[in-house]
Amino acid sequence: MTLTDLATRLELTVFTPGIPLDRPVQGGYASDLLSDVIGHARKDDLWVTMQVHPNIVAVAVLKELIAIVLVGCATPSQPQPEYAHKKRREQDQMIRPTTAKVVGAEDAERSGLAELTLRTPFETGVDGTQLVEEFLARADRERVELIADLAIYLAGADPFSDDRLGRLALTKQGLLDRDRMVFDYCARAGLPVAVTMAGGYGRDVEDTVDIHVHTIETAAWFCSR
Repeated sequence: MTLTDLATRLELTVFTPGIPLDRPVQGGYASDLLSDVIGHARKDDLWVTMQVHPNIVAVAVLKELIAIVLVGCATPSQPQPEYAHKKRREQDQMIRPTTAKVVGAEDAERSGLAELTLRTPFETGVDGTQLVEEFLARADRERVELIADLAIYLAGADPFSDDRLGRLALTKQGLLDRDRMVFDYCARAGLPVAVTMAGGYGRDVEDTVDIHVHTIETAAWFCSR
């Protein structure tokens, strides 16, 4: 069944005249939650929704959906072809993320992380403070590979020495030094930073909380400089 067949059988109004409707419908996804569609819809799906906000077009472009069906006699909130072309141009101009990571030597090969732009492998059980220093030194030398508009810092608490799942052996002071080195590097590079709390599985939950709090306090201090 093509889009033309579907529109004819269901007596649908087409809001994108001039765009070919001969593409076959391979599957469908029904949801009014944009984040749900982003997370679960598949390429070339037909999206069924009651949403009419222009952002539905942006989501459809992002997920490469074949078409959007608006239910309940809904009409789009603005001319869609022009907006769709605009979002497509923006999507084509997006820069893919550059990933850099201090990663376990075993994990790198098993999970495909060996292809990271910049990585520093380590062996289980070492104190990782020096690793971070070496990693950032490499980043300084190879900054041409790390051109970016934003750094997203996954500030995990799992490198703590008393973490149940972590594979490093940093003290709380060592983790604080890690945070300071990362924020200082980004500040010197003029690079904005978004911080997210990542792993943390301490035997004592208070340790994990302390580590995350110190990260936030350190970020706040650098912001106030």
